[in-house]
Amino acid sequence: MVPFAIGSETAGSITYPAARCRVTALRPTFGMVGRSGVMSISESLDKLGPFCRSAVDCAIILDVIRGKDPDDAVIPLDDQLSVDVTKLTVGFFDDADKEVVHVLASKGVNMVPFKLNYGVDSVQGILNFTMDVDMLAHFDNWRRSGEDAQYEAQEQWPTELGGACLIPAVGHVQAQRARGKLIREVKESFNNVDAVIGNATDWEILWALALAIAYQSVTDHHKQRQPIN
Repeated sequence: MVPFAIGSETAGSITYPAARCRVTALRPTFGMVGRSGVMSISESLDKLGPFCRSAVDCAIILDVIRGKDPDDAVIPLDDQLSVDVTKLTVGFFDDADKEVVHVLASKGVNMVPFKLNYGVDSVQGILNFTMDVDMLAHFDNWRRSGEDAQYEAQEQWPTELGGACLIPAVGHVQAQRARGKLIREVKESFNNVDAVIGNATDWEILWALALAIAYQSVTDHHKQRQPIN
């Protein structure tokens, strides 16, 4: 219905709907797009990014909205429309769509098998701890003033925020230590590749926007639309 829209994501709210609704979306690197004025869930995890009709459109919109907020960090972005994909080495997970792998290989991309190597247990637990504590800190004044009744999802948010009150400070610190270790180990996994592809609903996925443009240039998946009943 629209040429583009801006989505917010803490832990999948851009990638999940895009994967299911036949649109192209981009979850930018944390800090690339300013978030002032956006309702936060987890200030150390929240990202903003575009939903568009194609990867080219995502590149155009991202170039407009990035780095316009003096209150948030800015991460430089190369011109994705001029990247030479034949100079990229791209890893693919075991569950990657083999058609995508073959199409990118046909475009001259060096495709190699890829696995993430890290020794941190309970990645989901680290995410839950971080998100819940961040969310509690953001809405603490609201909760303390007894305004929980204003939440739309009464069966979820008051209970979740109340549970976050019981997370001990030591547990949160330990989770952030493990999170830092996880970040370092994942970065080390990327020493020999420029990007990876895999199942769009996996946490551990990075799509280089230039690769998406290369893929869409010779396929029509992004042009297909769900019939309206």
